[in-house]
Amino acid sequence: MPDFSVAGVATRVTAASPENAQRAFDTLTLAFASDPPSRWMFPNEQQYLQYFPIFVRAFGGAAIDRGTALASPDCSGVALWLSPGAGPDEDALAGLIEESVTKQRKGDLLAVFDEMARLHPTEPHWYLPLIGVKPRQQGQGLGAALLRPILEKCDAMHLPAYLEATSSRSLPLYRRHGFKAIGEIKVRDCPPIIPMLRLPASGMISRHSATERRQPVVESRAIVPSPAAQPPSANQIIAFAKSVGCTASANATPLAVRRRSTELQTLAGN
Repeated sequence: MPDFSVAGVATRVTAASPENAQRAFDTLTLAFASDPPSRWMFPNEQQYLQYFPIFVRAFGGAAIDRGTALASPDCSGVALWLSPGAGPDEDALAGLIEESVTKQRKGDLLAVFDEMARLHPTEPHWYLPLIGVKPRQQGQGLGAALLRPILEKCDAMHLPAYLEATSSRSLPLYRRHGFKAIGEIKVRDCPPIIPMLRLPASGMISRHSATERRQPVVESRAIVPSPAAQPPSANQIIAFAKSVGCTASANATPLAVRRRSTELQTLAGN
């Protein structure tokens, strides 16, 4: 199993094994129990407990399969990192939306997904759809420990990282690790979602081919960036966001989810 320990970080994290997948999904379900957009999507408690673990599996479960999900030894903290070329399970997401989201909210949710796709980078990048820590373990540095190994890999490989912040409480953590907001997603009464981009410390972006994007890039050793590397400026972040067009990409699947959802609605009406 890959070792993602990082020098100077007291909390050790490793790749989450498929055997621990359900524990990881349960941790994220606890961590997001008070997350505003998640509870907007599933406002009823029973509905949330029933469907959110399924959402987690569909949205970020590919990280478990690829060995790029990180977890603390007791699985109290989990990050579902998706490597370049990986993405959510479109069919599973579309089916879940059709089954679990109320008719009144479904259109707004699909509009949220459309905006997420519009702002998603098109260049090769690491994507963090979900990161969470059980409430009792929050504030102990687990979040930082789950971010650093992949961010160091991004610096070494000259790749950006991308996420959507769904809570104002998480913004300081992401900013401390170099993420900068590139916009805001606000659809009707859905709580705001903040797309955030982090350039590699060198400020240089590696231009991988489509073939290279599909190859697993997780290694068994921790990668420590050069001490001379400088974090990118706000202007570099904005310039990169503009250069990639902030349009839907292969692993920004919400637009595909909308298309699949429309297909399911058409089939249901026949």
